Amino acid sequence: ANSRGHSSTRQAATLAREAGVGKLIITHVSSRYDDKGCQHLLRECRSIFPATELANDFTVFNV
Repeated sequence: ANSRGHSSTRQAATLAREAGVGKLIITHVSSRYDDKGCQHLLRECRSIFPATELANDFTVFNV
């Protein structure tokens, strides 16, 4: 992620925790991650910042 100018999911979760946000929504996940890989990333984020969701096409979130 970093080599392409993106944040890793761990970095995003850490930043969300430190910033005191209410929710983190992960999006723009590399296409090389299948559903199992995306669920792993979600678990990884939630271990740092529990209020994390994974956006999919057409997912709607209330903010």
